[in-house]
Amino acid sequence: MLKIRLEEELKHNDYYFKYKGVIKGVEQVKTRGSVLIRIIRNENSKEMPLDEELVTFQSLSEFNGAMNPGAFDFRGYMKRKNIYHQLTLDKDQFISYKAKDNSIKTEALTYRNNILESLRNKGFPKEEFSVLEALLLGRRQELSNEMVLNYQNAGAMHLLAISGLHIGILLMILNTVLKPIERLRHGKKIKLIVLIIFLWFFAFLSGLSASVIRAVFMFTILSIGMHSGRRNNLGHYLFTALFFSLIIHPGYLFDLGFQLSYAAVISIIILSPLMQSLWKPKHRVLSYFWSLLVISVSAQIGVLPLSLYYFHQFSALFFLSSLCVIPFLGIILGMGYFMLVLNQFDYLPEFYIKIYVGVIRMMNQVIEMLAGLDLLIFRGVFFTVLLLLFSYMLIAFLIYWMRNPSAKWTIAILFSMLIIMTTLFVEKGLTQTGNSFIVFHLYKHSLVLNRFSGKGYVFESLSEENPIKQRLLNGYQLEHLALKLEEANKMKHLFRIGDQRIMVIDHPNIKTDFGFKPDILILMNSPKINLDRLLKEVHPKIIVADGSNFYTYKSLWQRTAEKSKIIFYDTAKKGAFTLLNPS
Repeated sequence: MLKIRLEEELKHNDYYFKYKGVIKGVEQVKTRGSVLIRIIRNENSKEMPLDEELVTFQSLSEFNGAMNPGAFDFRGYMKRKNIYHQLTLDKDQFISYKAKDNSIKTEALTYRNNILESLRNKGFPKEEFSVLEALLLGRRQELSNEMVLNYQNAGAMHLLAISGLHIGILLMILNTVLKPIERLRHGKKIKLIVLIIFLWFFAFLSGLSASVIRAVFMFTILSIGMHSGRRNNLGHYLFTALFFSLIIHPGYLFDLGFQLSYAAVISIIILSPLMQSLWKPKHRVLSYFWSLLVISVSAQIGVLPLSLYYFHQFSALFFLSSLCVIPFLGIILGMGYFMLVLNQFDYLPEFYIKIYVGVIRMMNQVIEMLAGLDLLIFRGVFFTVLLLLFSYMLIAFLIYWMRNPSAKWTIAILFSMLIIMTTLFVEKGLTQTGNSFIVFHLYKHSLVLNRFSGKGYVFESLSEENPIKQRLLNGYQLEHLALKLEEANKMKHLFRIGDQRIMVIDHPNIKTDFGFKPDILILMNSPKINLDRLLKEVHPKIIVADGSNFYTYKSLWQRTAEKSKIIFYDTAKKGAFTLLNPS
């Protein structure tokens, strides 16, 4: 028996309501640990409030790893979040009741959801409201896929996730509003205390998510540093925040949001003063936009290697999106938090809502226009861990050179560029040597890739376009530099990789008397064959069944294979079948 408390609402889809849950007990023994909860979405189910606890007798299951080469490793992703199991429930498989006491995080999320529900009743348009709740309160569940893709292509995806940028803008707004306090006795100390209280209240307001807590903690330390008068030591304060964050939660080191946040802020602190000194415009407006551009370019230089490594994509539109969108963001955040105050007093004029919606709509239109400049978006970039490390080495040498141009640092830059080019050359050689045969796992579909060095031949059972198939092939290409894929061909029935002979059976009318015994037998599309009889003619070492076969057929084939002492490989359980031949 499992007792679980719902802790956080995740992004739902058409099939499941998703939550992060905390296990409170197993068989009435107190324990702790996080679990992903998926409640099957149908006419009998509904969204659950976060102050609920569940009791169920259903079993936990582990996450599947990457089922295909180059595919997203969901198990590894959840592991970095300290979540190792999931629980899938139908409405009649659990009972729920209101929890007696709530954690501070649940209280924060409940408070946030109440604010959002109050605002939702004011008649905001759906699309603009989804952006509002993402920007102001960090809830991204309602953002449409099209909206997310537009922001991603425009190089402005970071705007939709509350991060250091949002906290920095909020800090600037609060600094301006609280400026009169400095006139009081000990005014600067009072202002600092009020700033910190406001920052942590904002963290509470946005649901105390890990990313917001990290950003607020970082800017708390930086605020203390700036108010101490030692602005030249901001780097020291930043590394203090970094150090204590990792002491509290060492797993943050492997969190993408943590890496991107600190890479961006470190880059801004180090690079911005150097770039600002290159040009000092006299006109106030020019100076403002130059500062925006400098901060944006500095942040992008810091996060570029990480972006290429994780997303294999780079948008050269970031400088345009920064110049065009960040002014909108300042207005949206300023007006938005004032709107939250007005809403608490139940006084939110209709004209204010119309103006606010108009600003968000205008920003979305600018983002959509920028996302349409497809020529400036570079996708499918080959980037490995070694290239990531050497890229940061190059950036470090460039910073030293900008501070002190000399022959020593020039040689270091050229040397690091040579290392990067050599790494690319070696990686290309490694990924283009040898032959391989891959049976991908794809539900109700068969997909085979036969690679010979730098060229791959694709064979499939169905001719219609399949977006999942294309995503699998793109993922494989990302790991193999300059691999060229030939147009998809109709499935062959005989393959040979080195001295391994492969037979494919995808319908019952294939003649099996080839005069030789195949080493590997692949079954596709649920062929109605008598496997017992077939194995008397051919006795392979391995039988492979892909995702196009019925489950009942595979269960029968597995029993037959085990009886004949032949290895049975089910791609639905073990992932794609790969046969390598290095020669």
